Amino acid sequence: MNQLTSAKRNAIPYALAVVGVFFASICFGLVPYFSRGLTDQGLAPYAVAFYRYILAAVVLLPALVMHHSKWREIVWGMVAGAVMGLGWVGYVTALETVPASTVGVL
Repeated sequence: MNQLTSAKRNAIPYALAVVGVFFASICFGLVPYFSRGLTDQGLAPYAVAFYRYILAAVVLLPALVMHHSKWREIVWGMVAGAVMGLGWVGYVTALETVPASTVGVL
């Protein structure tokens, strides 16, 4: 029994997790406001998607390097990220013609 149980690991405090989820929810809610403004100013939906996901890629790159032995999970994550990126391009493209509330429902 060399593995630590979940009770013995250093857990993230519950309050910090709640604050993190709250902050992520606020940021996700602000996405249509900023993406609509960027596309109204002439930025292509592909560029909006690129800049949104490149920041996450740069921030998570050290974790990718640290866990390079888990290549199967890394490939799954990259494929899922590519699919999410394509969905985001569709979302931003739809924001150009339809109100954000309608795009959010669809």
